Amino acid sequence: GMINAFCEAPFNGSDPLRVVSMKGGTAPNVVAPRAEALLRGESAALAEAVALAGRWNGPEGSACEIVPGPGELLLRMKGIAAHGSTPEKGVSAIACLADLLGRLPLAGEQAAFFEAFGALLAYETDGRSLAIARSDAISGALTVNVGTVAVEEGRARLVLNIRFPVTELADKVLSALRPSLAAKGISLASESHQEPLYVPPESELIRKLQKVYLEITHLEPTLLAIGGGTYAKSMPNVVAFGPVFPGQDYKIHEADEYWTVDDIMLNARIM
Repeated sequence: GMINAFCEAPFNGSDPLRVVSMKGGTAPNVVAPRAEALLRGESAALAEAVALAGRWNGPEGSACEIVPGPGELLLRMKGIAAHGSTPEKGVSAIACLADLLGRLPLAGEQAAFFEAFGALLAYETDGRSLAIARSDAISGALTVNVGTVAVEEGRARLVLNIRFPVTELADKVLSALRPSLAAKGISLASESHQEPLYVPPESELIRKLQKVYLEITHLEPTLLAIGGGTYAKSMPNVVAFGPVFPGQDYKIHEADEYWTVDDIMLNARIM
């Protein structure tokens, strides 16, 4: 199942240093490859921020560009994109930027927000600190991706993309998520969700798909449960089938996503 949780927190700043704008991510279902924040404040605080940013050492694959200006400082963070259902395969630029900003001499609501982010999310992808971690034998563990962040009109807005096991229900996950967020001053403003889809292996549909797959590819038709959202939920008696074969990675939702002509034709034969 999938939940998009739209979260908000107060984000007014004050001297000696404040974040005047922040944005990051491209979509809830993508690990954010880029994020940036613009800071303004007193010269001594800006100089300290530049020094701290220069010493910041993030996860492998991350990088921070430091762009000082008159009375301000722009921080541009680079991460590694990945599909939102497999956030552990990427590096979130939003998490990296929040980590760095949480080390700067911010005050009030902004300091509280980054403290909350570090306590509840940080670099985690399993929802443990949000008290929503769970798993089952069919579909594996729940995942959480901070898809986008934006600051405007004194509010910080986050979208959490959550994929939960097929034996769970969205309401149960949300009932655990709300108090965890609220305890750190973050509200769940709204949400959208899709309940899980599960078709038993012994069903006629699955058996026919396995039979044809084996006949055409001569590969063992091993069954999978994935966290990605598909059109299979649009009507009854539908499952996602193909087109990625074992051992392949087409960089889904990443730069240079592709599909080979040979595999297109093989899929056509199977269908």
